[in-house]
Amino acid sequence: MVDVNAYAIDMAEQAVALLPKYSEWRTKDGASASRKDVACKGTANALFAELCLWQAGCKWFLKADDQNKINQQELWTKAEKACTDIISSTEYTLVGSAEEICEKIFKSNSTEAIYQLPIRGYTSEASFSTLAAFFTYSWPVRTDEQPANVMSKLFQLSSDFVKDMYEPEDERRNAFFYHLDDPTPEMLPFSSVAFPYKHRDAVIDLTPGSLYGSFLGLHSDYILYRLSQIYLFRAEARVRLNKDDLAIEDINEIRRRSNAPLYESSEFEGDVQMAVFKEADREFILEDERYPRIIRQGESYVREFLLGNFKTASISDFTDGAFFAPYDDGPFANNDLMRQNVYWSKRK
Repeated sequence: MVDVNAYAIDMAEQAVALLPKYSEWRTKDGASASRKDVACKGTANALFAELCLWQAGCKWFLKADDQNKINQQELWTKAEKACTDIISSTEYTLVGSAEEICEKIFKSNSTEAIYQLPIRGYTSEASFSTLAAFFTYSWPVRTDEQPANVMSKLFQLSSDFVKDMYEPEDERRNAFFYHLDDPTPEMLPFSSVAFPYKHRDAVIDLTPGSLYGSFLGLHSDYILYRLSQIYLFRAEARVRLNKDDLAIEDINEIRRRSNAPLYESSEFEGDVQMAVFKEADREFILEDERYPRIIRQGESYVREFLLGNFKTASISDFTDGAFFAPYDDGPFANNDLMRQNVYWSKRK
């Protein structure tokens, strides 16, 4: 894994040097970019920063020989610089409020988006918007359902959990969750569960036939990188570099946008790494980015925030590949040279 990551980091770093800024990107005919799905300096820097964070953060479960190949301080320093280059470029700006996160980022080429896949408008691909959202959303986003349907979703978030997650002044709580603090009459019997509202539009099949009126997916673009993520990438790197004061500045930049209380030293008993982690939880809930973020924080985060066998697996299990999903039988039928990783090979 470490060698593949190192190669990816090298390629991303070269891409940063070679690619133009988003505002300077042009087609062969001289047209400027019309969407945020192009390779440019901002997207390359975002990828480079995340790869550096991943390589440095995963050192804890690698074999000794692979650990010796990783210079964490150098990688965190590179990640911090890449994020600073994006933030200071003026190519991207945070949208103005929590409400605008929902209304602008997932619906169009917002000023905050750095790289997004244009799923919106492509009905056949609508189901590829975030998986967490796909299995969580019900009424009122899904017009094919009633409030009671929220109780049968595969993934549910309790209202109490969400209320504990956000301070009362934090505008994200009622932007990301429908009427969390003041349930409407039809919600009241089911108000123990929060109603996700971060992605506001669903795609409903309007083709005449047996599937008419059925849910196809969320009518939202898939966001891979946005500027708030870059601020929190940088905060993550800064904590690792013992720059807690600068990391707190990045946390506050995100909180200020949503009128959330600014950081206080009493939070998490002064653990700024945890404060960064929890801020990312609040900002990126339902955006499919949490799993690798947990892993790269270290073993204690894996034991606390992942469920099931992750709590009891040995470090050698993680070294052998327990963090990665196994392949099903299909690919092996087409390629008899394929193998599962060491962890899954032992469990056939």
